[in-house]
Amino acid sequence: MDAMTTFSERHDHKPKRAELYQYRDLDERLENKIWNFLREHFFDGGIGKDGRDRSPVVRYDLLRGFWTEVIGEIIDKFPARPQTTFDSSPLARRRWEERLSEATNRIRHWYSSASWNEIYDALEWCLQRHGHQYIALGTNALLEREGSAYRFVGNILVPITNRHEIGQLESVICLNDPFGGASKQLTQALELLHDRNNPDFRNAIKEAISSVESAVEVITGVNDLRKGLHKLGMHSQLTQAWINMYTWTSDEDGIRHAMVDDPQIGLDEARYMVVTCSAFVNYLVARHGADS
Repeated sequence: MDAMTTFSERHDHKPKRAELYQYRDLDERLENKIWNFLREHFFDGGIGKDGRDRSPVVRYDLLRGFWTEVIGEIIDKFPARPQTTFDSSPLARRRWEERLSEATNRIRHWYSSASWNEIYDALEWCLQRHGHQYIALGTNALLEREGSAYRFVGNILVPITNRHEIGQLESVICLNDPFGGASKQLTQALELLHDRNNPDFRNAIKEAISSVESAVEVITGVNDLRKGLHKLGMHSQLTQAWINMYTWTSDEDGIRHAMVDDPQIGLDEARYMVVTCSAFVNYLVARHGADS
């Protein structure tokens, strides 16, 4: 029995929310859940479960940043910061709370008419500027439970197909030295792939294969991927498969050198390469750990 489902879902009176897979929209329930999450973890006061302080000054700065950077409004329309310190008197405390309440209400008004992608922009901004590992885990649990087609990998919100892909990507992004280069390049690949304003599939593939190059060089000391792959001592067919993959991205008609956009290079090809390269880097790191 799935503990995440309700009675109605288990007995087929309602569709399971985790199977709704909301891709280019948000239903009212998910929209409300995200707002509640933002309120609880970012906009409201107190000490969060992650131990971070959400004092009035911290909250004011967060809300003002949200107002100017996420909503794109001019600062003149935002409630002015009180001149007194928060704890100087009960009156000062009340003034702070009034301003914060007014600011939150203005953001809530914007949120109520925001598009689905603007809401995800808001969530991503909060986690990137003020997030924590605990909050990221909670966010992904919420998105999965409510049937969203997106998850956070690091601090980037990306569309997903299954948990295995997310696990492969997260493992590489979390790598430290000596594999920090591979981690950085895969993070860049994700940013290029999922830039909602201007996705760059070609360079996402380039960065993904570069993460493999970086990992192979760390292990073998060879900065030529073809030679490095041979030095790894893998099965000859696996070695040749990756040489072929590298050739596709690197020859004069390949991804790196083609100057004219190829309509066949799109999201599906780029996502495949990013996930495949992350899985291969994880394999190389595991082998390196076993051999060292």
